Amino acid sequence: MVLVSPFARTLVALVFHLGLLGALPCMAQAPHLLPVPQELELLEGKGMVVPPRLSFSTPTTFAGSTEHLGAFAQALWVGYGQILEPIASDEQGLAHLRVQLNPQMAPSSYQVEIGDAVQVQVADLKGLAHATATLLQLWCPTGDSLPSLTVEDAPANPYRSLLVDLGRNPHSLALMKETIDLLWFYKVDSLHLHLTDDQRFAFPSKAFPKLVSEGTWSLAEFHELEAYAVHRGVTLIPELETPGHGTLLRQHYPEVFGATPTELASLPTAREGLKTLLGEMMEVFQDTPDLHVGGDEAYGVPHELQQDLVNELHGFLKEHGRTAVVWEGPPLGKGEHKIDTDVIHINWRTIDFPADAMLEAGYPVVNAAWDPLYLVDHYPGNNFTMAAPEHIYRTLQRTRFGHFNPQISTFEDPIIMEPHERILGYCMPWWEGRERFFLPLVTSRLIAMAAVAWSEPEVRDVDAFSKSVASTEAVRRRSFYSVELQHPTPQSPHHLVFSGKLELELLARIPDPFHSAQAGVRYTLDGTEPTRRSALMEGPLKINSSCQLRAQLYLGDKAVGHGSRWLLQQVQPEPNLALHKPVTSTAPEGPYFSTSRLTDGGTGNLDYYLGYPAMPKPIDLKVDLEEIQSVEKIVIHTYRAGESFESFTVALSADGKEWGTVADRLVKPEGESSPATFSFPALKARFLRIRTFGHKGQVFDSFSRITEIQAF
Repeated sequence: MVLVSPFARTLVALVFHLGLLGALPCMAQAPHLLPVPQELELLEGKGMVVPPRLSFSTPTTFAGSTEHLGAFAQALWVGYGQILEPIASDEQGLAHLRVQLNPQMAPSSYQVEIGDAVQVQVADLKGLAHATATLLQLWCPTGDSLPSLTVEDAPANPYRSLLVDLGRNPHSLALMKETIDLLWFYKVDSLHLHLTDDQRFAFPSKAFPKLVSEGTWSLAEFHELEAYAVHRGVTLIPELETPGHGTLLRQHYPEVFGATPTELASLPTAREGLKTLLGEMMEVFQDTPDLHVGGDEAYGVPHELQQDLVNELHGFLKEHGRTAVVWEGPPLGKGEHKIDTDVIHINWRTIDFPADAMLEAGYPVVNAAWDPLYLVDHYPGNNFTMAAPEHIYRTLQRTRFGHFNPQISTFEDPIIMEPHERILGYCMPWWEGRERFFLPLVTSRLIAMAAVAWSEPEVRDVDAFSKSVASTEAVRRRSFYSVELQHPTPQSPHHLVFSGKLELELLARIPDPFHSAQAGVRYTLDGTEPTRRSALMEGPLKINSSCQLRAQLYLGDKAVGHGSRWLLQQVQPEPNLALHKPVTSTAPEGPYFSTSRLTDGGTGNLDYYLGYPAMPKPIDLKVDLEEIQSVEKIVIHTYRAGESFESFTVALSADGKEWGTVADRLVKPEGESSPATFSFPALKARFLRIRTFGHKGQVFDSFSRITEIQAF
C-alpha cells in the first residue's frame, strides 16, 4: 500500500500524455497580475483574438530588443505552440504586437494597450522585459485571446535583487537560467552572485587560477549567462567578498594577499590583486553598473583599514564607470576614512551600521533585513531559517529593518524610517543553500518580495495575493516548462512526501504536435540534469527511496523549455491517531515547512514545520483527529542540535473550545531532547494542541522546529 502525505496523495497515478495539457479557464474581468501594475484599466470590448502565428514590429530597434523578443517568442512557443515573428518593414502597421521605444518615459517603465492589436511603449530594454512579463501573465491559457485593457507601469524601487550564494555551494548554469526567467517574469531587476567566500571561489580567474573551485563555470559559460540575463532585462551583480571571508585568497596566494584578513585589507600587493580580480569580473559582467566588494564580517580588521579599502576599490571601479556596493560592515568613518557616499550600502542586520545612521550619513541604502528577507540553508546543511511567504508579503516595507534574533533589539523594536529616495529597494539573499532546495524554498518567497518591491502596496490582501500567485505560477510554469506533475497544492509544487513505494508518471506538452513522433521525456533520479541520452519515460516510474526527479521533454535532439525538478522524500510513518490528520497554525506557513509536515510520518531532523514568530506570542498548532477518540500518549519529535530544545505545552479538547493541559516542556530536559513522550490516563479527545514558545538554543529562538506530532 502506498501512503503519501495529505497534500500529495493524488499524485500516485498520473497519466502520461504527449499533447496539450488541459487548458485552464480564461480570465474573467480582473486578470491576476503580479506584481500588481501601478495603473490598469479594463476596456470595453472582447479583446484581441490571438492567431497561431503572431507578427511583431519595432519601428525603432534598440540594443537588446530583438534578442528579448526572441526570448518572449520562445516562451510563447513552449507555452502555447504559437509563433512570434517579425513583419516586413512596409507592413509594420499591421503587426499584432507593436513595440515603440519612448526615451521620454521613466527608466524601466512601460505602457501596454490591448485592443485589436497589442501596442507597447517602453523606456528601455528593462521596460520591454516588464511589458512582455505582463503580456505573458495576461495570455489566455487556451492561447487564443488577450483581454482588452491598458496598463501604465513602473517600479517604485530601482533596486530589486535576489542573491544566490555560490561561495558555499555550487549551483548549475541551468538553474541560474531558470532563475533569470523567474526574475524576468516577476519583474525582479537583478541577480546578485555571491561568487567568493571561505569555502569556494566560483569565478574562473585567469590571473589567480589556484583560487578556482571545482564545479565553477567556465568564462564562456559566464559570458553565456550574462547574455542570457541581459536579453531578459535582468542585471547580474557579481560580488568579490573582501577583506572578510577571504580564506582562499590568503591560503592560495599568501605572497599577494597576505596571511591575515588585516594584511588582505592593507598590503599594496593585496589591493592590486583585488583590483585585478575586479577587472576580470568587469570583462565578463559588462552590463552591470554595480559591483559588490564585500565588507562583511571582517572581524579583527581595524575599521579604518576596511573603510580605506572600500574607498580604494570604489575609486578603481569609478574609473571604469562602475559603482561599488558593500554590506553593512565597518561603521561610519570620519574624515578621510569615511566611505564615499556614492557607495551603495546593503543593510542586513542594522548593528554594525544602523540603517537610519546610513541614511543620515548620506548613503544609498538597500534593505536586506533578516526579518523578513533572509533565506538561509545553513552551511553545511544542518538547519534552515526563513519566514513564510505570507509573513514576507504582509510585513515587508522598504523603511522597516528588523531581525529574526530575539537577542537583537530590532527583533522587538525594528528600525522604521520615513520614506526617502536614497532607500533604493530590497535584496533577498539565498545564503549557503544547496541547489536541490533552491526552487522549493525560494520561489514563493521571491514572489512575495517581488510583489511588494514593485509597487509598495498600502493594502496587503493575503487571500487575493494567494489567488494571484496560483494563477501566475500556472502561467509561468506553462511558459518555461513542458513537463509537469499535477500537484494538488500550489504551495509546494516542487516537493512530494511519500511512504512505501510510489508510482509516478509525467504529463508533457508538445508545442509542435506535427513532430510528436519525435517527442520523448528523458529523466534522472539522482538530481543530475537530463540529457538526450538519459532514461526515456516509457511507463510509470517506481520510486523506492528519497531522490530528486528531473525531467526534460525532447523533440528529437531539441530540449523544450527548462527541465522540471521535484524533491521526492520517503518517510517511514509509525501508525498513530494523528498520522495524516489536518493541522492548523496561528502562524503563517511556507513551502517545504508547512503544517502537513507535522503529521506526514517523517521524523528526520530536517523534516520540520518551521513556524515564525513564536515570540513574544506563542504559536498554537491544532491537530484535528477527525473524531473523538481515546488518547493516552503524546509523542513530540523536534529538531535537535547540541543543547537545543523546543519549548511547548500539550493540551487536548473534545470540542476545540475547552482545553485541558496534559503535559509541558518549558525548560531544557536532561539528556536527549527529542522525542518527548508524555503518558497519562486515557482521555476522550478530538483535538490536540501544541502551544510552542520556540526552539531554544539554536538559530533562532523565535522559530518553532517541530518535526512530528504523534497521538496514541
